[in-house]
Amino acid sequence: MLLQSIDLACNLDTFFKTFFSNDASHSLAKYMENNGDREVVTSKWKTTRKGFVNKRTVSYVHPVNAPMAPPQAAAKKHQWLRRYGTCGLVIDTRTQVEDVPMTDCFLMEDRILVEPNGQGVTLHARFEVRFVKSTMFRRIIEKTSKEEFLKFIKGFGQMIVKEVGQSKAEEDKPKVALEVAPSTPDIAAPQAMSTEFKLIFIIVIGFLLLIHLALLTEVYSLVSSVHSLNATIKDLQAANFELMSEATKAAKYAATATCSTTAPPL
Repeated sequence: MLLQSIDLACNLDTFFKTFFSNDASHSLAKYMENNGDREVVTSKWKTTRKGFVNKRTVSYVHPVNAPMAPPQAAAKKHQWLRRYGTCGLVIDTRTQVEDVPMTDCFLMEDRILVEPNGQGVTLHARFEVRFVKSTMFRRIIEKTSKEEFLKFIKGFGQMIVKEVGQSKAEEDKPKVALEVAPSTPDIAAPQAMSTEFKLIFIIVIGFLLLIHLALLTEVYSLVSSVHSLNATIKDLQAANFELMSEATKAAKYAATATCSTTAPPL
């Protein structure tokens, strides 16, 4: 789904050198560090597929401010860059979270497409949650992911616009809801890259509820078994009492019969 489009007053070379090259002055890593992430390490672009596709990895630690969740979690962004000469460039990103359970049912993928527009370049941002396993939280994950990624790309877009400026075509556009909105550091810091961690929290809570329900079911089954066992013991005790009573009566009868058949002494 398309989430953002911005017209920028620069060319493709300037855009790549400023924001995505190995020595970018306003890199994604710096943006992440300014918005709360720690230990951000970005590998160098490595050429693959005969020079057409470049790949790199961004590793980082993200603070998690949510109850019943770890205080921080490691994550990785795998990025692929394709340059189509002077026609444009595409950067695909797949985000994966580590050290936290229940994150193997979906992947978070986004695409940044930059193409010339005659007066500069236009940046398009797309986002998708790709599910690899079924989950009862699918709609919640999709809705929350879209909202959080839109906040992230707006913040990143604002940094880009501040550095290179907007083209005249963008300035002449009527203002729309998807434009880069002003934000303060206090708001942007905890929200920029928090999508996956909020989703993890929701999934973990659901998993704990399922475990709680399973334990209650087991306890109920155990209590029922105990009650059934107590009833069986009582039945056995009653049967044993009846047998003892019958045995006592039989013993008395035998004793009486013996006395009656015994010859009197001479």
